[in-house]
Amino acid sequence: MKIRDFKLKGAKDFFIEFYSENLILLSRRNQLFSCDMDFNKIKKIGEVKINIFDKILSTISITRRLRRLFFYNVVPISNDKFFVSFNKKIGILSKTKYEEIKGLKKPTRILRNACAIDEDGGIFFGEYIPNTNRNEVKIYYLPKNSVNLEVRFVFKKNNIRHVHGIYLDPFTNHLWVVTGDNKNECKIFFTKDKFKNIEIVGQGDESWRAISIIFERDFVYYGTDAEFSQNYIYKINKTTYKREIMHMVDGPIYYSKKIGKNKVFIVT
Repeated sequence: MKIRDFKLKGAKDFFIEFYSENLILLSRRNQLFSCDMDFNKIKKIGEVKINIFDKILSTISITRRLRRLFFYNVVPISNDKFFVSFNKKIGILSKTKYEEIKGLKKPTRILRNACAIDEDGGIFFGEYIPNTNRNEVKIYYLPKNSVNLEVRFVFKKNNIRHVHGIYLDPFTNHLWVVTGDNKNECKIFFTKDKFKNIEIVGQGDESWRAISIIFERDFVYYGTDAEFSQNYIYKINKTTYKREIMHMVDGPIYYSKKIGKNKVFIVT
């Protein structure tokens, strides 16, 4: 989210990455900042290390977008530490240093807000890679206070293209996973025991191709990211897995968010 309406010096150069009742985090290219609640004072936290070539390109809007030189995720994990993903760089950023995580089998992006923090403070995320050859795809876990990844689940070759997102259901602590992209690669499933076992909710066509999920006590909501078929917003009963169409929409849905009593779906 770009800052447009706040009276802050140089505001056009900053983007809102995280907003809560007591914390605002802003980014400017590869740098992360904290901000007071009135958007009057900015203080630099640190920056993700990038090469000088990318640093120059990140100052130009078009090349910054083309090379994906921006933050995808900024997740507070303590008062002064943040889990961040910037393009294909993933690490822990603090007021004193940036440390890349260890154990990635290949560079990967994490789509925006598509990683899940469990009740122990650890973080789950899946590989979002081009994967045209449909090789294995991994789901990782980063324990709290660690920079060493653990592989928690592996999709076998020719099973999926990539993981779109992993989301924690706050009502059950189950982890829900959405994958893509083609036919049987489109899946929605969840795990009750952190990937020792999984339960498929649905799969097999683009009606199960999703990027993000919204949770309520008894239902799950998602919008489709379909490329070759009509897109809809669906509701799934958590007990019966029965699914119903809520609305037809005029394009793929990448992002969704519950704000108060409202559910917001962003159509591209």
